[in-house]
Amino acid sequence: GESRAEFLQRSAKEREDRERKRVRDMAATKIQANWKRGKVREAVCREQRALFDARFNDLDQVESRLPPDMRAPVVQKALRDYLLRPFGLFFGRGGQDANRVYRIAKLMEFTSQQPSPTNYFSGLIADEELTRMTTLIQSWKVLRAILSMGEFVRVVKILSRIRDLVYDPTTNQPLHAERSPQIFAFMLRKTEILDWALEQSSWYVNWEDIRPPVSYQIDMLRLASLGLGTLEAKTRRRLILQVLSAPILLRTLESVTSAEVLSILAHFRLGPPPNVEEEAPPLEEEADEIHDGATVRMEIFAGNAGSVFPAFLHLGEPPEEVLGWLMWLKAKLPASFFTKPGGPKQSRWRHQLWSQQLVSRLYRAARGTKLLDRVLSFYYEEPTVTYPDTMQAGNDWQAVVAFVCVMQGLRRLCDCCSWAQLASRLFLHHWPS
Repeated sequence: GESRAEFLQRSAKEREDRERKRVRDMAATKIQANWKRGKVREAVCREQRALFDARFNDLDQVESRLPPDMRAPVVQKALRDYLLRPFGLFFGRGGQDANRVYRIAKLMEFTSQQPSPTNYFSGLIADEELTRMTTLIQSWKVLRAILSMGEFVRVVKILSRIRDLVYDPTTNQPLHAERSPQIFAFMLRKTEILDWALEQSSWYVNWEDIRPPVSYQIDMLRLASLGLGTLEAKTRRRLILQVLSAPILLRTLESVTSAEVLSILAHFRLGPPPNVEEEAPPLEEEADEIHDGATVRMEIFAGNAGSVFPAFLHLGEPPEEVLGWLMWLKAKLPASFFTKPGGPKQSRWRHQLWSQQLVSRLYRAARGTKLLDRVLSFYYEEPTVTYPDTMQAGNDWQAVVAFVCVMQGLRRLCDCCSWAQLASRLFLHHWPS
């Protein structure tokens, strides 16, 4: 007979085998379910592609026989009722649907040029909520698909025509106080077109392959400003920080006049700064790859601040808030940004942060107030260096570099105020009685 020890050993082995079979069957069930789901998805996409192609061919035959004045309502109805729904079901990022995207893009561009009754996008401001939501969802899906093909200019043109449809072209006031700004706020978030417009690269296409004209980047900044007011504070500030820390922001703004720069930046004012401990993505994440490798987004923002913050002060931004953002930047920037020479780009960003224009504006705003102490604190106090010790550093190269950096900042301050004023402020600030 079987002993008790053998019985227990056999029972344990059987339990292990049953458990192993249960886990294996469960994994196989999930794998089979995913495989079946993928096959069902492929079958649905095949069916929807065939339906889309058949309907598009029918539309081509009808269009060829229609006079121009009757084409617009037919295209509008075809997009709304027959083409965009199957397109949203089967489209993927691969090149399989590239030709279909180009065909639908031409129709979207055509309908965007039509007057309101026969314009597909007039559904964005329709009275019926179902019509508005359907048009909005279908629109952003198609625009995002067009972007995936690198057609940035075409998308900006379509968005500009949508703006002319929902805003008064003469006064630039929304025709619907709530709906018009919400349309652009939704489009910005869902299509991620602002990333494409201002980044050196994106997940859509390689920047080296397609460089959108600067004029369209400016148009995109203007379009982005339309929807900012409807966003919640956290999302709005994130979007503004994303714009102000874009690698090519300054190059984009250089193409327009100073008056246009002020009119654009007026919509991107930052407001009160966050706490030093507060996270502020995407600035603390590494920026997208920029030619020579990963670049810290915070340093790009610091370089842009030297040119953007003077415009904010000119527009009436409280100097306390501008200084607060500068001090926040200083606390968030790595110490190496100030204490090490760095590469050519880091040196340029540091030089831009200490621009003569920013120093002059800050001094004029802080003259005769206690804010001047904070200005000097920003330019004089390094995060990791005590300057009386720096002067005795001898051959410490990092300390010498830090001291030279500080003297460059002080030289700019000296251009704005007298040596006597500067010395008295420094003495009171660093060696109080």
